[in-house]
Amino acid sequence: MSKNRDLIDDMAEAPETEDFVQFDSEPLQLGGVGEDAPAANDRQVTTPGDVHVAPQMPTPIDGTLRQFALRVPSVIDECSGIMVFGKRIKSLVFSTDLAIIRNVNADAVFAVYPFTPQPVITQALLMASDLPVFVGVGGGLTTGKRVVNLAMYAEMQGATGVVVNAPTPGRILNRIRSELCAGDVVLEAPSQISLFTYDNDTFCVYPYACDENAAAQQIRVRVKGVATELYSLENEKFRIKPLYVDHNDTLFEIYTEPGEFSFYGIRWAENRYGEKIEEEWGSAPHDFED
Repeated sequence: MSKNRDLIDDMAEAPETEDFVQFDSEPLQLGGVGEDAPAANDRQVTTPGDVHVAPQMPTPIDGTLRQFALRVPSVIDECSGIMVFGKRIKSLVFSTDLAIIRNVNADAVFAVYPFTPQPVITQALLMASDLPVFVGVGGGLTTGKRVVNLAMYAEMQGATGVVVNAPTPGRILNRIRSELCAGDVVLEAPSQISLFTYDNDTFCVYPYACDENAAAQQIRVRVKGVATELYSLENEKFRIKPLYVDHNDTLFEIYTEPGEFSFYGIRWAENRYGEKIEEEWGSAPHDFED
């Protein structure tokens, strides 16, 4: 009984405490035992209250049967890549070999081959690949309506994009752009000119300076909707009036210089219901809420 009383008396007294000197300039390391010690330098806590955790790559998981899959160079991870339909693509494998396509860690497939394109080849590539596929549809020896049909077939089968050869005539390119266009702006121009569209009623045109013979030229841009004018983003006072407006299409003609980006904004006259916009300028027809 006396032992229990002594224990209660000891517990009633103030517990002994020990003070530790805290240095804000010295980080407290988390982990770091044995082989993990070098990795501990990336994980540290600075007092008081600030936690700094270095970003780390997830632990790779490889199976026994696929551990020898082809790997793209790791330096590719440092590039920004391109965004296609919401997916970031940094690396492409240039191949039509199904065994390689199924065993590579590239972000997409660039399937172009030096033979006449056939729908059955496109179908086989799309069925076998678990990656986005850009397929060739001709444009050199294979031209005319066949190229347009192959492009439409590839798109309906699920291809991310189609690739045409450099000799493809401008009229064929325009038909492909018109059929496969997913936005409100369609380019009517020869090859080696790129169009970049954005969701804020702006777009960019870039003619490639591939050789010393490249020259300035006039190209046409077709806008789906009733637009009053285009204005330059570099100089808003520079405005382009449409050549004509036909039902729900507006056609503009713009001047381009090789190797120079040209940015333009669109001013609309009507919303998607055909109602006149009273403001000086408005959004694209598809952006108006119900």
